[in-house]
Amino acid sequence: MKKDTSRENLQWMRAKVHFGVIFICTAYLLTVLAQNIRFHELNRELLRLDRVEAGALEERARLSLAYEQHRNPARIRTIAVQKLGMVTPGPDRIHNLNPSVNMSRIPLEASNEYRDGTFSR
Repeated sequence: MKKDTSRENLQWMRAKVHFGVIFICTAYLLTVLAQNIRFHELNRELLRLDRVEAGALEERARLSLAYEQHRNPARIRTIAVQKLGMVTPGPDRIHNLNPSVNMSRIPLEASNEYRDGTFSR
């Protein structure tokens, strides 16, 4: 009877190992399958983002061209004169509040800070 028990134990151990190997292989295959599915999902997302990027680059080029057209000095001058009625003042319309200061010799940044004949800093 002892031999039968050890033989049954051996068969039972072989069955455990067999089921363990089947379980490990199944788990491995499911993991590989999940990775493959995730890879294809990410690949589709990457393709979608490439299309979005191409559209954004086209939009950027279009907006850049429109920006360059709108900032053209001749266009700005035309709009200022024709639509807004602006005119360049003549020399008789320019008034210097402090004749001792020549504003043309002061840098633009400093002329913006010039108030009441003094520089405020």
